[in-house]
Amino acid sequence: VYLDSDDSKANEDYLLTAGGTRIHIYANHGDTVKVTGNGFPCYRWRAESHHPLQKVLNDYRNFENSITDPISKKIREAYEADNVDDELIDRLEIMRDSTDIASSLDYMKDKEFNSAFASELMGIAIESYTSKRKGILSDKISDFIKEKVPDSYKDDEYIWEAKRYSASGDGKLHVGDKMPDYTLYDRDGKEHKLSE
Repeated sequence: VYLDSDDSKANEDYLLTAGGTRIHIYANHGDTVKVTGNGFPCYRWRAESHHPLQKVLNDYRNFENSITDPISKKIREAYEADNVDDELIDRLEIMRDSTDIASSLDYMKDKEFNSAFASELMGIAIESYTSKRKGILSDKISDFIKEKVPDSYKDDEYIWEAKRYSASGDGKLHVGDKMPDYTLYDRDGKEHKLSE
C-alpha cells in the first residue's frame, strides 16, 4: 500500500495505491483517516476523515454501490455456478459498467461540482475507454464535461484526462499533437517538468 499527497492541492488530496488500483482520500493535515475494505480493486474501499470532500465522495460511493451492487451480485453468482455462462457474464458486466457510468454522471449533474467529482470523472472516462467495451457512453461523458463542469476546472489535470479519454477517436497522442506538460517527481522529491 502506498500513500502519496499532491502538494499542489494543499496536502488535502491523497492517493492510496494498492495492487495497481487507487483511491482518493481527502483529509486535513493531521487528521486520522480510517480506511476499510478488502480485495481488489481498492477503489471500492471506504475512507473516513473529517474533510468535507471525503463526505461528498462517500455519499457518491454509497449511491454508486446501491446501483451496481445488485448487478455485481448476479455476476458473482454467475461465476460460482456449476456451468459458467460466459455470455451471461459478459452481458451482466456490460450492464454493470454502463449503468455505473450513467448513474454516476446523473448523480453529479445535480450537485455542486468539486475536485472529488473531477477525479471521479477522470476515472469514469478511463474505465469507459480501457474496458473491452471501449467507448461506452463516451459521448455522454463529453457532453457532461461541456455542460456541467465549471470553467474554473477547465485546466484541471483530472478534467483534461477525462476529456482525452472520452474524446472521439482513439484518445491517444499522435505525431504532430501538442504534448501536455506534466510535473513529475524524482525519488528525492525534486520537481521536474516534462517540458524540460
